[in-house]
Order: sequence, then C-alpha cells, then structure tokens
Amino acid sequence: MTREKEKLAATQVHVRPSRTDLSYRVPFSDAVKNSFKRARRIGGIQRLVLLGDSGGGKTDALIQLRREIAQRSLNMKLTFDAKGQLVVNEQAEDDGFVVPIYINLAELYNGNTITTLIRDEFNRHHNMAATQLEISTEQVPKLLRSYTCLFLLDSLDAKVSDSVRMEEIRTFMDQNGQEQYILTCRSGLYEGQLGSLDMLVVDDLNENEAQEILGKQRYSVLNHSLKQLAHNRLMLRVLIDLESQGHQAMNALENKGQLIRMLIMERLRRRLTTDSREILTPETAALVLEAIAYQMYCDHAQRYTERDLMNVVKAYLDEWYEPYHWRIIVHTLANIGMLVADDKRGWQFCDRTTAAYFAAAAMVNEPARLHTVLHQISELWWRDVLELVAGLTHDPTAFFFDIMDRDILTAAHVAQYRELSSQVTDALIDTLIDQMGREPTRERQR
Repeated sequence: MTREKEKLAATQVHVRPSRTDLSYRVPFSDAVKNSFKRARRIGGIQRLVLLGDSGGGKTDALIQLRREIAQRSLNMKLTFDAKGQLVVNEQAEDDGFVVPIYINLAELYNGNTITTLIRDEFNRHHNMAATQLEISTEQVPKLLRSYTCLFLLDSLDAKVSDSVRMEEIRTFMDQNGQEQYILTCRSGLYEGQLGSLDMLVVDDLNENEAQEILGKQRYSVLNHSLKQLAHNRLMLRVLIDLESQGHQAMNALENKGQLIRMLIMERLRRRLTTDSREILTPETAALVLEAIAYQMYCDHAQRYTERDLMNVVKAYLDEWYEPYHWRIIVHTLANIGMLVADDKRGWQFCDRTTAAYFAAAAMVNEPARLHTVLHQISELWWRDVLELVAGLTHDPTAFFFDIMDRDILTAAHVAQYRELSSQVTDALIDTLIDQMGREPTRERQR
C-alpha cells in the first residue's frame, strides 16, 4: 500500500444525518455514539444504516470503527475447557464494552450463513493464539449470549434484491435484538427493508483532508471543479493506483473529462459487481447509457417517460441483436443506481454529471453524433457536455476548430478544461480578438 493510500485509509470518515443541512458534518464514531445513546435513553433499538455511493468511504468507516472499539475490547479473554468447549469470562462492567464483528454481506452465498461468517470473522481478528483453538459454528450462539456485539454489516446493497437473504438478515437481527447493528448500503437502495433505522450519509473529504492526501502542490494546480472531484474517496483511490502504475496522475488531474471518466467507470464497475444476474458488462452498460444520455440531451430532456426510455433501449437492442427485453435492461440500470425512477413513471440519470459524461462519451465514440449538434453549441444546455468532450477526445485540435467557427465564446470557455497545443491556443486568441473588434461594446463585455 502506498503512503497516499495509507493516509486515505487513516483519514477519519465524516457523516451527516440524512436529509439535513449539508454543512452539518461530524466524525462517524461520534455520530454512532450519539445515535445509540439516544436509542438507549428511549428504550429503542441500537441500529443505524450508513448510506453513500460506491467507494465513498462506507467500508472505511466500518473498519475504522472496528479498530477503535477493538482497542477497548482487548481485556476480553476466551478459554477452552478440557473438552474443547468455549468458556467465556464475565463481560467487563465498563458501559459500552462491545465486541465488534465485521461481516461483508456480499459473502452470503454458496452455503455461507451469518453464523458461519461470524465464526470466520471472530477467528481471524480476535486473539486465539493462547489456546491454538478456534470457535466453531455451534459455539457462536454462546458467544452472542455472553457479550454485547456490534455487528458491522457491510454491503447490504448486494442483497436488497435477494428476498431469501434479506429474510435471513432480518430474522437474525430480530432473534438477536439486544445487539448493536450498523449497516451500509448504497444511496437510494435502502427503503426500510429492515425497519426504520437512523440514517447517516457519508460526507466527502474537506479541502484540508484532500490537500493532506494529495499534497499541497498537486492540489493547488487544480481548478475549482477539479478540486471538488478530488474530494471524493473513490476518485483519490483511482488516481493513486494510476500513479503507482507509472501513469502521470498530474495530467489526469488537469483533465476534467478524463477525471470524470475514471470516476464514473470505476463506480459503474463496482456497482455491477453487486448485480447477481450479470446481464450487463461494464462495456455494454456504458454503451446503453451513452445511447440514452445522448438522446436525452438531443431532446433537451432531464427526464424520460417510460415510453421514451423504451424506444431508446429497444433501438439499441435491435441494432446490436441483444437477446434481452428492454425492461430487463432498464431495471438492471436502476438496480445499480445509474437510472432513477420517480413517482410519475419517469426516469432520469442519478445525477447531472453522469448524464453529461455519457452524452459526451457517445459523441467521442461516434463523431457523427457530435456533428449533428454543432449548430446548437451556443446553448448553455450543451456547455457541460462540451467540457467533457474536450477532455475525452484524444486529439482535440479538430474539435476546437469546429466550435471556434460557430461560437468563439463557447470555445474559449471549454478550452480551460484541456491542455491545448500552441496552434489551437493562438487560433483561439486571434479569433476572439478579431470577433470582439467587430462587436458592439455590450457584446464585448459579455
């Protein structure tokens, strides 16, 4: 692990309560203590769910909390009698003494149960060296009866569409209601399947934290929009990996289009790993999303009706002879969080940046699509897409000469998101000066 990755892993995860002021930001461990203390005061259950995007820091938060609590649990000692039976000492009287047990719910498959995962986790992370023995599956219930456990249940989103596994999780929590539970789930997928829980949302890194990880010099060269992206934990992991492989991470940070592509495609790959049906590969999913985003931008639509979406997806399936029904494709894209349904049977992308990226990628991969919209580039509607096209295009020279001929102000704006050759830069300046000389004063000021 590189020094930057170690810094990122050690940087404390901050959260905010769901549906609150975005400026409210507290350390995850403090939020957990406050939630559980409030639950004990009113005699409620000590359970909460941590929401966030793929790679946003949910697992980091659980691992950090496990490490912190485990340090207070070191006085717990297990022994075995002559017959190998588990003997549990009295629990420490200190209020708040718990045994943290981390479980990745994505591992609930091929005969694994929550009990077997508890056994494996306990044997991996608790000191059994003195006895050279491990607890068995049959001894897990005694352990749970003897100690208060904090269950850190990661990746609930991997099982939300699996009714059998969700029932197993729900039953376990009901049967062990005295325990404490923290679950993680991708934003938008938790809809009360396990009851009404306190909901926390993972917050991005702040400016000081991002500077500490990237280094002040590397951070200082970024423009405002790129600095905002660099606050994302997943994006930082991608950049650190690129740098360790010998790529020039600095160049990637200076290119908004490349930066967003790395972020969105890594997020797409991570989300597809939780889809058990494996209908779409990342490449196929990207092609479908490109077709949808491009058509939505051409139609000046931020959302589509179900019929509109059906027409676009069916056209893609017919062109590529894919053997799936359009609704299966749409539901898969919804399950992985790329498309979001509203109450009026409408559909939209999960966020504006994702929609703009896939529209831009569609134009770069099929240049004919770009040529059909060049006459509209003066509209602000296309501005965020063109910023990304500039970054995604391998050699943007022809692209900039095309848009210079149509709208020099748009070309000048987009140019700030890509390092350009002196030929393009000189042409931009000359064209801008020439056009401004022929414009009235008010237009020059604009």
